Amino acid sequence: MTKIDRSQNRIQPLQSRKFSALNLTERLRLQEWLAQAWQRVRAGG
Repeated sequence: MTKIDRSQNRIQPLQSRKFSALNLTERLRLQEWLAQAWQRVRAGG
């Protein structure tokens, strides 16, 4: 993934992170979050 810095007109790569390193280990919660994110993408925002 990348981050777009519009003020400097640059693209910066983001550091890869594992869910477990962020203490996000609950599979049910992850599935819920991904489903919500997908609904927002489909809705356009």
